[in-house]
Amino acid sequence: FTAECLILLDCVFACGGFTGRGVPLQVAAGHSSQQVRSKKLHQHRAFGSGGAKSHSWWKAFLPHVLQRGLLQEKPARLASGFSYAAISLSEAGHTMLQTRCGSFLMCPVPEDLNVDKAPAPSPSVTVVRSSGVLCSA
Repeated sequence: FTAECLILLDCVFACGGFTGRGVPLQVAAGHSSQQVRSKKLHQHRAFGSGGAKSHSWWKAFLPHVLQRGLLQEKPARLASGFSYAAISLSEAGHTMLQTRCGSFLMCPVPEDLNVDKAPAPSPSVTVVRSSGVLCSA
C-alpha cells in the first residue's frame, strides 16, 4: 500500500493542514465538490491521483495511515465557531512524502480495505456426458 499511502499524503499536504478528513479524500478520489473547487484543489496535480480507488476505500484507508503516525489531527475552529479536527502530515509523513522512501505494508490486509474488491465470480461448472466420458468446463 505504499503507492496509495504516498497519494494520500500528497492529497493531505495539498490541503495545507486546514481541512478535516473529507477534503483530502475527495481530492484523492477525484471528486470535485464545492469545497474542493473553492480551494482550487481540482487544479492540483494530486487531484484524482487515487481515482482507481473509491471514496469509501480512501475513507477506510486514512485511519490506518493516521495510526502509523504519518498523519496527525489537531483541534481547529472555523470563524463561525464550528470545531473540527484538522488533518496534516506529521514529521514522519513529511519525510516519507519528500524522500519517497519507505514502505507502507499491511499484512494481512484489513477487512475494511476490501470494499473495492469485486466479489470472486462463482465458478460455473457444466457437466456434459458424451459417450461415457465426463467433462467439466
